[in-house]
Amino acid sequence: MDKESGIRGHINTKITNFGIILGRKGDKMLNKVSCILAKKLAKYSKPEKEDIYIYGLELIISTVMGLISILFISVILSNIKLGILFIFIFVPLRLFTGGYHAATYCKCFIVSNFSYLLVLILKNILWSKLLSEIWICLFIFVSYYIIKNAPVINVHQPINKYKQMRNKRVTKYILAADGIWILYLAINYKELLSMAVLSICLIAAFMLIADKSFSIRKEQIKNEVSC
Repeated sequence: MDKESGIRGHINTKITNFGIILGRKGDKMLNKVSCILAKKLAKYSKPEKEDIYIYGLELIISTVMGLISILFISVILSNIKLGILFIFIFVPLRLFTGGYHAATYCKCFIVSNFSYLLVLILKNILWSKLLSEIWICLFIFVSYYIIKNAPVINVHQPINKYKQMRNKRVTKYILAADGIWILYLAINYKELLSMAVLSICLIAAFMLIADKSFSIRKEQIKNEVSC
């Protein structure tokens, strides 16, 4: 039994190390491409802003690649509508609610695709089993949580009070628009309704993970100070 556990542990370590190496290579490649593009951009504009261009290009390229991969998965699974709906619902809210963010662009890419697949799996399991009224109630409950807690502040990317208030206000507007859209889907397209609500639930999950992580970190710091 101990030998078997040791083999499993060794395999898990190998897989983890492979993932880390792959992630580092992916981030290096992204940085290299961004540097080349930033140099050309800075050459014709403001050379002193090259570092800003690199950061912006890394963000844009990684985001676009993530969206393309989600659409690609949707095409493979023969339902492009679900991919478009997920992006339409998820991305605007994600921009203003904050929440969990992966440490690297490569990890972010993996988390985004895994999250989309998870939402698809849950949709396939639940959409025909739950009444439209239950999906609407779930939307209301999750929206209340998001409005109450958004934006969840990332300790590595703090924002001032004005931006926090603006983000909360925009979040309310987005959820209000989503609410109208969800009522329409409840009448006409139950499968799409479930996909939309689960996408919003994913936003709440990312917020909850980040909020819990922040609370745990604060408690650790308090304990370290008290010691």
